[in-house]
Amino acid sequence: LRLLVLLAVAEGSLGIIQISWPEILTPGLRSDSFPRACGTFTNPNQYAGWMAATLPALILLTMASGKKRFPRIRLYSLSILGAVTIIAGLIASQSRGALSALLFALLNMGVVFGCTRRRMFLYIPLTLILVALFAGVATTVWSYRNMYKSIRADGGSAARPLDPNARRSFFPALLSLGIEGRALADPTVHDRLAAASACLQMWKDHPWLGVGPGNYTRFAPKYLHETRDPVFFNTGAHSLPFQWLAELGVIGGLIWPTTFGLMLVTLYQRLRRAPPGSQAARAAFCLGWSFFAVWIHNLVDVTVVYHPLKYVFPFLTALAVAWPPDGVESTVIHPSTNVVND
Repeated sequence: LRLLVLLAVAEGSLGIIQISWPEILTPGLRSDSFPRACGTFTNPNQYAGWMAATLPALILLTMASGKKRFPRIRLYSLSILGAVTIIAGLIASQSRGALSALLFALLNMGVVFGCTRRRMFLYIPLTLILVALFAGVATTVWSYRNMYKSIRADGGSAARPLDPNARRSFFPALLSLGIEGRALADPTVHDRLAAASACLQMWKDHPWLGVGPGNYTRFAPKYLHETRDPVFFNTGAHSLPFQWLAELGVIGGLIWPTTFGLMLVTLYQRLRRAPPGSQAARAAFCLGWSFFAVWIHNLVDVTVVYHPLKYVFPFLTALAVAWPPDGVESTVIHPSTNVVND
């Protein structure tokens, strides 16, 4: 777990460098006409999913580290530096899906934790305040002013006003959903809705077994008429539940909600049985936060089937489910010194 967090901090640092000095980006690392941090990935959404999955793990390691092994001030200083680096890398990726998933997952775990402690009036407002502060900071830092540029006659670049279809920042994109449908004019939102509609149509025509595993890209040209973005034809639907529904039919459509519900019940039971403030309670909360951040993010971006989350996500999920009730240190088995005589 420590190794994963160290790798995430390194990726976050690389993302900050990429967004701060775009000229060092190579063509293979730039997936758009404007700089988005992507680390060693070729897709900024996969990079953002990696950041969102490892931030709760960093918080868990900070709370679970023994006081005797590391001075408290030094531990907290390094943890804050690592958390700021990961969050900055996440914001630099400009992935609204990953940031939204991280915030909604935190809210989800706050609700579960409040239910187990029967103090909903305390924990739920605190969680909402934390989510609002997190989103507010992200919105302040998140700037789209230099993303759309036009070429002047002298060869330089001049910023042009944002057109109605231009991408918006995090909070305006969420809050404008019901205001004149502005968010629906966002090309990224529009294309995802079109892909989801195509998946539903595929499922309607092939309800029981779907179009077959991996056949979404084969059938996409027949059903996807409202977008010309080749990404939605060549890679996938940008939504794991909808793509599973289209490719696997009814069984595929049940995978995402069933997994979500089972994990919710499991974490609720573990938090209810764990003593308040124990290592088991902290592990259930943080690793559950990580699980739901990845799982919710895959509603709008498919990341869990790609490297490295296809290995890291099962590992974090297994830790959340199998974390010892009394903490890691309690599981050390000492050899017995008793001699049994036959």
